[in-house]
Amino acid sequence: MALAAGLSRCLDTTLVLLLAMAWPIAVDGSQSPLPTARPPSIQPLAALQAQATPEASMPNLTIPLECRLGKGAWQPCQMEVLAIGQHWFLVVGSQRLEFRHDGRGSLTMHGSGESWQPVNSHWEKPQDLCWDGICARGAIPLD
Repeated sequence: MALAAGLSRCLDTTLVLLLAMAWPIAVDGSQSPLPTARPPSIQPLAALQAQATPEASMPNLTIPLECRLGKGAWQPCQMEVLAIGQHWFLVVGSQRLEFRHDGRGSLTMHGSGESWQPVNSHWEKPQDLCWDGICARGAIPLD
């Protein structure tokens, strides 16, 4: 049952990303009925899936997000993905935080000069994914 729920969430996320890429919204907020060129920062799903291979054989995937440290303000940040759902970095200002997930539910994080520490992830709002006070929102690749 948990596998089905996880697969459903992954498919829902994939569908949202595909729709966002296929149905662009004009700057004035109106929907454009005609396909337009995809901005260079958005990659097709096939490109993301091709990068879901072992770390040694895949290039890094960099995704622009918004992040918040503690109760601070939201600010631009980047997620550098080495293995989707397994190993990534959040670069927030001058801080670079590394995350590792072992695939069995254990998630650890460390920053520059810090030791690895276990962290818990949770959704604060439908789009805000947090790890013990560090939050990100945007097109976060979950699996």
